[in-house]
Amino acid sequence: KSSAKKSERLWESSLSGRSFNTSLPACLIWLPECSKVTESTTLVSETPDIYPEWKALVAALGIIGKQVHDARLVAVCHVHAVTHLLTFNVAHFVRMAGFGPGVVVVDPASV
Repeated sequence: KSSAKKSERLWESSLSGRSFNTSLPACLIWLPECSKVTESTTLVSETPDIYPEWKALVAALGIIGKQVHDARLVAVCHVHAVTHLLTFNVAHFVRMAGFGPGVVVVDPASV
């Protein structure tokens, strides 16, 4: 429950302090804000190259547990030459950021 409250605070702070009715489903609250981002975003494809990149990353850094999912996102960035990853969970990506071609991890509050 505390992480949900933290997420709500992060969303609110990233949206210049505007407050929303957080009892509504998040997808309804943030859809207008998300559409601003998706209009200028290119979606990348699932490719077979992602798995070996992910496997190398996980093996090299000894990643286990839930962080294997974060490692997959970094692998997707590497395969598609994505240089920046926007996330509220910067701490989850710190040790992976410098692996391979690397990725710059950015907190939305900083942009």
